Amino acid sequence: MEPGHEDRADHVVARLGDGEHAKGAMSLVPPDVADDPDKLRAVRDKLDAQQHQRKQDEQTVEGIARASGMSDG
Repeated sequence: MEPGHEDRADHVVARLGDGEHAKGAMSLVPPDVADDPDKLRAVRDKLDAQQHQRKQDEQTVEGIARASGMSDG
């Protein structure tokens, strides 16, 4: 284990399911979160929001690249 990650030694992988933007999401969470559907839903919603933001950012960057003539497509 990498030094500095000892506090996560007891974490478990939780299947979060599908959100609107993130599909098949999984996350390393503390056991108490893994046992609480509401907390898992909150983790999935946060990941889903981050994935949505990434897609928006990617579209913005692609638009800038096209406008500046740096795009392949």
